[in-house]
Amino acid sequence: MNALRLYQNAYKRIPLIIHAVETGLIMTSADVLSQIFVERKPVQSVDFERSLRFGGIGICYVAPMRVAWYKILEKKIPGSSAKSLLQKVALDQLCFAPPFVLVLVSLVSYANGMNSEQVLTKLKNSYTDIMLNNLKVWPCVQLCNFYLVPPHMRMTTVQIVSLMWNIYLSWKTNLNKDE
Repeated sequence: MNALRLYQNAYKRIPLIIHAVETGLIMTSADVLSQIFVERKPVQSVDFERSLRFGGIGICYVAPMRVAWYKILEKKIPGSSAKSLLQKVALDQLCFAPPFVLVLVSLVSYANGMNSEQVLTKLKNSYTDIMLNNLKVWPCVQLCNFYLVPPHMRMTTVQIVSLMWNIYLSWKTNLNKDE
């Protein structure tokens, strides 16, 4: 049995676990890449604990929330007509993304040792910018995802784009930690 078949079988049997592992690996990798290529740290200066915290948030928060959200969307708005596509993207961007990003930025900030006052300052200084950039990336991705990709594979599509998005999020949530 080849690796792809093993993955597909596991994906069918235990999708949440597969998504959690994928998300954790992608977010950990994204944080390492952010530190090296965006923050320009030498490899020996990479904060691997920070990367593991970011990945842990992916496992415990991001993956379960996305899996649940995609199930809800598909149940409430089945199909891929133009109307249902626009409804899914609108709900995703207007109802899911804002609180999801708010909690994510808060979790990353707390995981990095910030207190409540610092977390509020971080949200005040970065949340709007993150959401504006979110609107530049995710509506198009989700439109293609909801139209072209079968429901059971949508998380994998998001995972591919998430590597680049999480490099940005890692940088943005770790920028000016004193804020």
